Amino acid sequence: MLEKKDILQILSEHIGEYVDEMTLQRTADALFNALTADWEPVHIRDEEMGYTISNELIDVCLIDRLLNEGYEVRIFKSKKPVREKGYLDKKYQEYLTK
Repeated sequence: MLEKKDILQILSEHIGEYVDEMTLQRTADALFNALTADWEPVHIRDEEMGYTISNELIDVCLIDRLLNEGYEVRIFKSKKPVREKGYLDKKYQEYLTK
């Protein structure tokens, strides 16, 4: 997710010559607030990542590879669940019984 300063910089580059600074600032604030309203950062800690179980293990492997290659990785989760609790556990159990 972009930081507020990044949003302001993008707006300035693309429409800065047509809009005054105060309007750019208010627009950047509004966009940032809209982007962050439903999402919150997940802090990556090695001890937590080591116990992650996922049907999509490739996601965890990708994160590990990017971190080891020196990239900055930011992960966000929605503040409200998008699936019922236990959805992936049920999917995993169905997979095992096939």
